[in-house]
Amino acid sequence: MPILRGSRYQGVPITGVRTADGKERKFINDRRIFSIDDVREDAIEHTIIGGQQLDNLADIYYKDDKLYWLIADVNDILFPLDIVPGQVVIVPNPDLVADLGLGT
Repeated sequence: MPILRGSRYQGVPITGVRTADGKERKFINDRRIFSIDDVREDAIEHTIIGGQQLDNLADIYYKDDKLYWLIADVNDILFPLDIVPGQVVIVPNPDLVADLGLGT
């Protein structure tokens, strides 16, 4: 089961289970959720302007729109499309993201 680099599941353990017919099925264990405490140092405060979404921010800061989930995790945003203009979100520092091995 390949996990793409930068995926929210990168580094998450995979469990293999053998079924009665002898086939192995692989399952991804729970992924790690990043919190503000994980990224507080050197984090960037970004005020949302009209039309911006988390994938836009991930593209601006990380050059990878697929990392929107990291910004959502850190800010406890369950529905990324629910952000509004004027809302301040914490964006993990791009250097930290690279150190975590996330991104392209």
